[in-house]
Amino acid sequence: MSIVYAVGCNFRSAVLEREWNDWYNGPKTAQMLSLPLFENVQRFKACALDVEVSYLAVWLLGSADALSTPEYVSTWGFDRWADEITDWTRDLITPLHEPLPPVPTTDETPYLHVAWFDEPSDLAKAADEARGRDGSWWWGTNAGLDGSFAHIGISAVRPEFAASPERAFTGARRESVLRPISGPGRDGS
Repeated sequence: MSIVYAVGCNFRSAVLEREWNDWYNGPKTAQMLSLPLFENVQRFKACALDVEVSYLAVWLLGSADALSTPEYVSTWGFDRWADEITDWTRDLITPLHEPLPPVPTTDETPYLHVAWFDEPSDLAKAADEARGRDGSWWWGTNAGLDGSFAHIGISAVRPEFAASPERAFTGARRESVLRPISGPGRDGS
């Protein structure tokens, strides 16, 4: 079964940030996608609502076994950038309904609106609130690693939404709008 591997972080040095993004979007991504069971990735940077955690990489894996292969274990980490990484979280997310979230995004809806929830009751309330809104939400539950949240909702949104975003859920711990920084035509800055 496919699973999502979500990696969130901040980067401490503004001077080195562009170089780090070039490395992550280039050699690091190529190396990771050559590993068994790593199928796809897209990286995002928070641009609206809650922006206290700047970066989110959404990896699509063939299974959670991807993180225990000898190939992955031998190349794990942020290399020379490790001292610049703060607020680092790694979470495995299993789909609640649809098989995969809307990642990679499309040119029409390139941004993500992401909501993190701590309690099952928050998720049930969120599903009800989402029914009355435009767009569709993908729902997942945290299946391991850091356990930095219990549930997550992800919706692909148009750029106009980022210009005047609105919170979608009363029970979310945080909500962020994130712009793509990797993928076709993305420069990583």
